[in-house]
Amino acid sequence: MFTFNYTAVQALTDERRAPGDKDVEYGGRLLAAGASRELAEAIADLMSEAVVHNLDALVTKDYLDHVLDTRFSQQVTRIEQRFSEVESRLQGLKGELRLVHVLQALLLAGVFLPQLRAFFG
Repeated sequence: MFTFNYTAVQALTDERRAPGDKDVEYGGRLLAAGASRELAEAIADLMSEAVVHNLDALVTKDYLDHVLDTRFSQQVTRIEQRFSEVESRLQGLKGELRLVHVLQALLLAGVFLPQLRAFFG
């Protein structure tokens, strides 16, 4: 099954409330690049909010594995069901083909036996 790391979510939401080291580091890098202090803080806050806002849409490896395993098992089940349906139809066709072969043999015997009697008789 899949697991979700609630500790990481809580850490990110706590960082949003009180900027953490990453926000300060990001803001410091913006200041070093020549941005004003207000702009650097605003961008750092927006980036933190974007991370927290998009956290619900985050797909973890465990979740993706779980979803793909479920979908693939459903697909395998549908394929196996379809193959069993086709196999049962083929069994019916085999019976019909046996009947056709027997009728063809009787037809050939009815046509060739008089010809052979006339030739040898």
